[in-house]
Amino acid sequence: MSPGKGGPPEQPGQPQRAKQLCSRCAGQEGARRPGGPRSGPAGRHRMQLSLGPSRVPVCSPTVALPPEKPDGPASGDEQRMEKSSGSCLGSKKQLKFEELQCDVSVEEDSRQEWTFTLYDFDNNGKVTREGVLLSPKKEGDSDTGYIAMNLEDVVLRDIRQPLKDRMSDSAYEDITSLLHTIYEVVDSSVNHSPTSSKTLRVKLTVAPDGSQGKKSILLNHPDLQSSRPRAETKPSEELRSWEKKQRATLRLQGDSRLEQSGCYHHCVDENIERRNHYLDLAGIENYTSQFGPDSHWLPLEAWPKARTSCYHPGCEMGTQEAFQAQRSQLVELLVSGSLEGFESVLDWLLSWEVLSWEDYEGLSLVGQPLSHAARRLLDTVWNKGAWGCEQLIAAVREAQSDSQSPTLRGPWDPHSPHPARDLQCHRPAIVRRLYSHVEGVLDLVRAQGFISPYECEGIRLPIFTSSQRARRLLDLATVKTNGLAAFLLQHVQELPVSLTLFFEDTVCKKYLSKLRTTVSAQARFLSTYDGAENLCLEEIYTENVLEVRTEVGMAGPPEKSPATLGLEELFSARGHLNEDADTVLVVGEAGSGKTTLLQRLHLLWAVGQDFQEFLFVFPFSCRQLQCVTKPLSVRTLLFEHCCWPDLGQQEVFQFLLDHPDRVLLTFDGFDEFRFRFTDRERHCSPTDPTSVQNLLFNLLQGNLLKNARKVLTSRPDAVSAFLRKYVRMELNLKGFSEDSIELYLRKRHQEPGVADRLVSLLRATSALHGLCHLPVFAWMVSKCHRELLLQGTGSPKTTTDMYLLILQHFLLHASPPDSARHGLAPSLLRGRLPTLLHLGRLALWGLGMSCYVFSAKQLQAAHVDGEDVSLGFLVHTRSAVPGSAPALEFLHITLQCFFAAFYLALGADVTPSSLRHLFNCRRTGGSPLARLLPTVCVQGSGREEGSVEALLQEAEPHNLQITAAFLAGLLSREHQGLLAECRASEKALRWRQACARWCLARSLHKHFHSIPPALPGEAKSMHALPGFVWLIRSLYEMREERLAREAVRGLKVGHLKLTFCGVGPAECAALAYVLRHLRRPVALQLDHNSVGDIGVEQLLPCLGVCKALYLRDNNISDRGICKLVEHALHCEELQKLALFNNKLTDGCAQSMARLLECRQNFLALRLGNNHITAEGAQVLAQGLRANTSLQFLGFWGNKVGDKGAQALAEALGDHQSLRWLSLVGNNIGSAGAQALASMLEKNTALQELCLEENRLQDEGVCSLAKGLRRNSSLKVLKLSNNCITYLGAEALLQALERNDTILEVWLRGNMFSPEETETLSHRDSRLLL
Repeated sequence: MSPGKGGPPEQPGQPQRAKQLCSRCAGQEGARRPGGPRSGPAGRHRMQLSLGPSRVPVCSPTVALPPEKPDGPASGDEQRMEKSSGSCLGSKKQLKFEELQCDVSVEEDSRQEWTFTLYDFDNNGKVTREGVLLSPKKEGDSDTGYIAMNLEDVVLRDIRQPLKDRMSDSAYEDITSLLHTIYEVVDSSVNHSPTSSKTLRVKLTVAPDGSQGKKSILLNHPDLQSSRPRAETKPSEELRSWEKKQRATLRLQGDSRLEQSGCYHHCVDENIERRNHYLDLAGIENYTSQFGPDSHWLPLEAWPKARTSCYHPGCEMGTQEAFQAQRSQLVELLVSGSLEGFESVLDWLLSWEVLSWEDYEGLSLVGQPLSHAARRLLDTVWNKGAWGCEQLIAAVREAQSDSQSPTLRGPWDPHSPHPARDLQCHRPAIVRRLYSHVEGVLDLVRAQGFISPYECEGIRLPIFTSSQRARRLLDLATVKTNGLAAFLLQHVQELPVSLTLFFEDTVCKKYLSKLRTTVSAQARFLSTYDGAENLCLEEIYTENVLEVRTEVGMAGPPEKSPATLGLEELFSARGHLNEDADTVLVVGEAGSGKTTLLQRLHLLWAVGQDFQEFLFVFPFSCRQLQCVTKPLSVRTLLFEHCCWPDLGQQEVFQFLLDHPDRVLLTFDGFDEFRFRFTDRERHCSPTDPTSVQNLLFNLLQGNLLKNARKVLTSRPDAVSAFLRKYVRMELNLKGFSEDSIELYLRKRHQEPGVADRLVSLLRATSALHGLCHLPVFAWMVSKCHRELLLQGTGSPKTTTDMYLLILQHFLLHASPPDSARHGLAPSLLRGRLPTLLHLGRLALWGLGMSCYVFSAKQLQAAHVDGEDVSLGFLVHTRSAVPGSAPALEFLHITLQCFFAAFYLALGADVTPSSLRHLFNCRRTGGSPLARLLPTVCVQGSGREEGSVEALLQEAEPHNLQITAAFLAGLLSREHQGLLAECRASEKALRWRQACARWCLARSLHKHFHSIPPALPGEAKSMHALPGFVWLIRSLYEMREERLAREAVRGLKVGHLKLTFCGVGPAECAALAYVLRHLRRPVALQLDHNSVGDIGVEQLLPCLGVCKALYLRDNNISDRGICKLVEHALHCEELQKLALFNNKLTDGCAQSMARLLECRQNFLALRLGNNHITAEGAQVLAQGLRANTSLQFLGFWGNKVGDKGAQALAEALGDHQSLRWLSLVGNNIGSAGAQALASMLEKNTALQELCLEENRLQDEGVCSLAKGLRRNSSLKVLKLSNNCITYLGAEALLQALERNDTILEVWLRGNMFSPEETETLSHRDSRLLL
């Protein structure tokens, strides 16, 4: 059916099925156009695919089978075959097929030949744009036009006109359809290794119908022996009868030759298996016989009737005869899907005992072509009689209806005396149950000793799917006699049945299988930080700290600690900011592991281990998407830029539109997307194209694929308030904890002692340990472990030191072995200086253009050649544009910033004005760093396009921050000698160093002076922004004491606030380095950051100038607090410590008690929302007894209970300074309330007591009421949410009659009726209800 005549529309880049393309050639009534089929008049040619005896001399294409060892693509035999085109096939082994009619107009005495070549086949079934050349040639004509076939878009383009001029329009369409058919046949039949390139030559000869010519298709492929056929063939009636008669004879023949009248063919001296192999490759039976007039395919639904009889033209046959007559169609069914479907059929046959174990082993050999296994299965079943044939049909039907959960056959006895037999009997159901749990079961049986590590690794090979792994485990249980079968039979019964696919469309299932395979292949190995190693993600992945972002400043009870999630809880119901939104935002600093986190998510889904609520997962990279210039639709984005459906593109896409809740899209690196988020332009059509940025923004908003989940990763600075409006949940990726750093290093280094030495080195070097908080630095330490352990050059202290170390590692790796003794010597750096400057210029250009993926043209423009790339700083990345050449990117964005800084330090065209723009970018909406830094006094010339100055002005502020810190480190005195050896002009280098020092010191000084004056009665405070942190980091990178002292000389504030500023251990080291030079004590507030235990250790040098330290929500444990307290014992200025919402336990109580005991000027200790129990409270009470200065004690959200409350109450009974005590949410009952009441009777200083969210009830409140009668200092008593009734309130009212001091009693959330609430509020206004 012609396009536009009722046929399906052709989509760009979408290969159509051969059945659709070739309907014009089928010779069926009315199939082509009005007027019916052509009957082949003079000048028309009937093309007949013939492989059998030809009684009538017709021209027919033949499949010429090559010898076992062909000499080349143009052997002498091939030439003889071309010359014999006028001969007919005349041997009894010649096989005849149904005819194909194709309208091609040529003269009676002429012949046309087309020779074309298929290049670069891969597993996607695509070739390059220039992949196919069809060269028509007419005998005696020197005109040699050609047609290029673009296989990506399945479009024929007329390059030169002579060919089309010779043909009518219909003939031209016919020949193009035929050529598409040939390509489809070959494409669907050949499966090559993805790492190899294959070439396939095809020759098509067309001669007049009545002549002695023939049409031949000659396949020459020297590497076909390594290919695996996927399509099966359909023999004609003559082939089937001949095959039945000659099967035994042909299997024994090895030298039979096919002779024709006047010609000799070498191509049929094969046994039946080899012949079938090449027919599979050609795909002739599968794709031609279905168009013949005598081909009858019995639908699967009609097979129940075939158990007794089957209708076939001209005869009545029994079940076996019907089975054999439909052999080709059955083979097609068995191989039309993936190997998974065939193995599912085997499962059913094995469970029904149609196949013996020996039969199954023979059919499940790894590596044999699927079509061979299908034929062997048919032979095996046919030999078992009619019952076996019926069971096979039933098994195929069961396998096709796998949307239903397999039912158990007979009772399931977990204690069966024959466990192996029962496993076989219930095999389909067991495979389904094991599907989502096979990894855990493998770990379990290995730990129990049922299988060896070698056997476990064999089952876990990446080529196996989850169901295939389950089958191989069951196969192992069948042959083992160590109790594995019994263990599995008992354990599998407890496993839940996995989520089943609720769609039954075969094309959707095939697409899902392909998508899983594609995503698994992309996620299997670690893709970040290093392109030289193949690090298996499963072996190396280490959990990061992932926290739910909480809203602050809201009224209500004290906030809980931010929830720490595992990756599997990414879509949990906690912490939702907008229930209507679909996007989960993961925010983390550069190098915190965002890309690896998504890669782990993809792998868990692809192998069926987690996230199975999503049927389809589509991963995207924002840095790749921004390279796309042409408009995109949702369909194009999903299919062309992620995974292409081989079949039924429209059906698959419609399913995605109908079920968006089963779709997950991930977008990595939004901070590297040069377009800023906006919601101004709406786009709601999934099929209409739009710009890539508008498409992404509308996906995130939910205007497209509403209810499909999206995961977006970004650095914090790139997330705007507009974007947060469309975020369902925001998560902070905080990097490695201390335990995670050690775990990562032990996973990376299995050699004895190496990991231990590295861990010891980190613990002894706090600065280096703090850097490893970010996974990118942990990778660097692991990568450079030999340099760190073997060379006595001192451990790196700054980020610049670490990147110079990794630079040394790569340069030494590419240098002679004797260079390793000298480290990063000036001679080594000088010898590679041109390469490093080329890379630096490329990196700087990329930052200015927001380009992070570089094409070959861009590399050439930057003079980066293959030798430069071989150093390893640039790695290959998946191309953003399908069909384009692979691109390169830097190992990490921070490495790109480092090379840009290297160029700014040593590049010849770096002017004073360039550095001014690095440290003072005045772009609208620029970063705080840009606004803080002053203009350098040296004025520059006008900006030129492509200049360093222009690139710095266009670069993203968060990348400029990293680059500025690296530049400050490179220009430090410590590295002055290294750079001086590499630069000819020492004067220019000194100028750049002086310029950087002056800029940084002046910027901080000016910022401090810009702080507004304090309000009357309040201390002057400064709320710093992230840009301020980067200024401090740049000062730290320079490592100059005098500069740091001058920078903070003008700071005159009493409170320095850096909340939500991304402060980690490295930033803590920088803050301590600068703030320790302050002349006046300051309250340092670092709430809601990633300080951790290592960061606490980095802050110790500045603890002497801190009068208060706030470390709320910082993942601090007992270890960090114990070190902090040990140092604080000698810091008289420190009087306040806020540590709530961390991970403290009873282990820190002894240190806290010692602090209270030794420091008699200590004023406030807040330990809320930790994990302290009654035992810790009892220890802390000992310190309270010896303390006379504490005024504020916060203990809310712990688990002290009645015993802890009793211990604290006894210690505070005679305390003369405590004014505020909070025991909210500590599970305190009436016994604890009674102890607190006794404390109130004695204490004369306490003014506020907070006891909300406990279980005091009326009994506890009555006890407190007795204490209130004798108390004269308490002003506020908070008793909300304590299950108090009117009886308890009555006791409080009686106490209030005798107490004039108390001002407020909070009773909200208790058990009062509206009438009781009204009555109580009128009786005493001090009751807050």
